[in-house]
Amino acid sequence: MNIIKNAVPIGLIIAVASISSPIGAQSVDTPARGPIPFAALDKNGNGFVSENEFNTVRGQRMAVKAAEGRPMRGVASAPSFSSFDTNSDGQLTQSELISGQKIQMEKRRGMGSGYGPGMGPGQGRGM
Repeated sequence: MNIIKNAVPIGLIIAVASISSPIGAQSVDTPARGPIPFAALDKNGNGFVSENEFNTVRGQRMAVKAAEGRPMRGVASAPSFSSFDTNSDGQLTQSELISGQKIQMEKRRGMGSGYGPGMGPGQGRGM
């Protein structure tokens, strides 16, 4: 009887591990933060990224973040596939992806904390 009691929890652990392994495997190829490399997006290795590949990899990355309880900042404003597909042919080349990622990084640099208008270090004191 003790063998059966011990076998059930072990079986559950194995079942959960086998179900969650595709998500875990995805996190190895795709970095948790920052730009996703072209090779991680080009799942079929044909040298192009389809909209389906793009959305699938992005969705898997979001699922990993959610499962880890990490913040999901910027999900609603994340750029769409079409914002990277500059020639509107329905597939991304490596240069289109890199160019689009650079544009996104530049947009982010212009936002958030940093020097510029507003309250910087020492501002608002002694007036």
